Amino acid sequence: MRISKWTALWLVWLTVIPLSAKPVIHRAAADVRLASDYISTTQILDITPQDADEFRIPVEGKHLHKKCILLVDMLGRDEHFERLDWWNPTVSADKKQFKCGRMWKDADTAELCWGLVPGKRNKYYATYPLINVMYSEDGHDVLDYDFIRLDPSCPASQADIKISLKDKKLAPSDIDLDHSTVDGDIQLQDGVLYITPKAGKEGITTMHVHLAFRAGLFEGLPTRQDRDSLNTADLSLNGGAPLAQAVPSPVVEEELHSAMMSDATLETESGGLALIEYLEAYPKTAISIGCLLVILGGFIFRFIKASRL
Repeated sequence: MRISKWTALWLVWLTVIPLSAKPVIHRAAADVRLASDYISTTQILDITPQDADEFRIPVEGKHLHKKCILLVDMLGRDEHFERLDWWNPTVSADKKQFKCGRMWKDADTAELCWGLVPGKRNKYYATYPLINVMYSEDGHDVLDYDFIRLDPSCPASQADIKISLKDKKLAPSDIDLDHSTVDGDIQLQDGVLYITPKAGKEGITTMHVHLAFRAGLFEGLPTRQDRDSLNTADLSLNGGAPLAQAVPSPVVEEELHSAMMSDATLETESGGLALIEYLEAYPKTAISIGCLLVILGGFIFRFIKASRL
């Protein structure tokens, strides 16, 4: 059997240039603290980067706070990662190191990103708030969310979730385990819920949590229908709460000096940069808008010129 010249070159190229290797995730964990108006989530990821230079956590836009709140730490490092106004995935690996930021994946989903230290296994802590996650239904306060969300090509060898109340311990009467479902096993120990995968499960990419708490444990929860009526058409390009319902940051002062934030200055993501991200994500839309603006400009120019005759 004869092999063509191009086939031979292609085979040589495959042997010379290695395929891009995905990061290895040894453990993915979520430390979740519940309050009535928001959820504080810390993702703990033990990662060997291989040749990857960044990591991303997807979050639906309706669950993001309208401000870009993200704190990333690395085990053994004294300083927090620098928080950027927006994340640029095209810059070099050295410019991503010790930096974090947010990027829109599409109109509905944002990604919380940070740079990986190349060639070395490290443990990273990414802390951020979630809103509009809980709701009231059938006599329960319900928490329904996938706290572990990984790329299917990058499963974790181990995973676990810890859920607690922000200001007190959970009592057995606070949680209805008979009406709760999780991807794994669940236990209540010393006022904290611990969720782990079933024994022997490997290659973990998602862990869904549906918890039924006693009604009234969290104040002011919307019904499921009201919560689901929140859609991305109501969101600003900066994500988070609808503009008509924009409220001051729910993050209280003492939270700002914990693992939640590095300081008390909550900087808003630039609307102009968010618009650039949106247009980059939808180039056809950007071209169409540009063409319409050119045509409109032509009509305006002709109208002005004709009115001067």
